[in-house]
Amino acid sequence: MEKPTWKKLTSNEVLEGDDFHISYNKDTGTDHLGGVLTQLGNTLGANLKDGAETALCYEGRFDVLEGDFRKEYEEAFPQGLEACKEVFKKHEAEHRSNWTT
Repeated sequence: MEKPTWKKLTSNEVLEGDDFHISYNKDTGTDHLGGVLTQLGNTLGANLKDGAETALCYEGRFDVLEGDFRKEYEEAFPQGLEACKEVFKKHEAEHRSNWTT
């Protein structure tokens, strides 16, 4: 089976599935707007951190993990959305970002 290919965008990389995608940003703080949004959120008590983040996006939802989880998502990706949700659940307790919706 062929390894999933990440598409490079401006500040992140994306794996596109049929009804979901996975987004990876190596440093949310290097994007000026990202840093400003983090500061604003923290002013409002959101307890956000800048740095690497990996997000599973589906049905208008964003399940965001703080850190680089591309390798695990690449392994789950060919099995579809449910397998990718399991990756998020596995790391949610320790790495869940408050950007998660």
